[in-house]
Amino acid sequence: MVDQAVSRVRGGKASPKVLDEDEYLARYGVADPMSGVMDDKLRNLTNHQMKTLNRTVKDAQEKYYSERTKRQKEYTELVKSGKVRPRTQAERMFISANGLPDRPHTQAARRVLAKRGIDWKTGKRIKGFKGHGYPEIDPKTGNEKRR
Repeated sequence: MVDQAVSRVRGGKASPKVLDEDEYLARYGVADPMSGVMDDKLRNLTNHQMKTLNRTVKDAQEKYYSERTKRQKEYTELVKSGKVRPRTQAERMFISANGLPDRPHTQAARRVLAKRGIDWKTGKRIKGFKGHGYPEIDPKTGNEKRR
């Protein structure tokens, strides 16, 4: 399954696929730091039922966390090998800025992009912006444009 993260060849050069660790873990169903095994299982139980449930939960959690750790190591290896690169701060801000408009993190991302000279709708530089800013962002992919 690691082969899915291999980059495409463009113009003779292989460019790394842009993928955050959270996105990679979500592909394999282990994105949440909590296993969620106990969700909807708590109710009035007898002692025997509680012991059985605890044993089941412990086994499920061990399986979940071992899978999560394995996938985190895989992601780290993909980043080290250059097949995948994590999103930059500007790319994360652009994705957040295009979220639901009434959420505080969306509004904050829009303010940060404006302060850095990027229009959050188009991903292009704001005309007349002077100062240190982020590179332009492709609105379709959410990735930084290379100059």
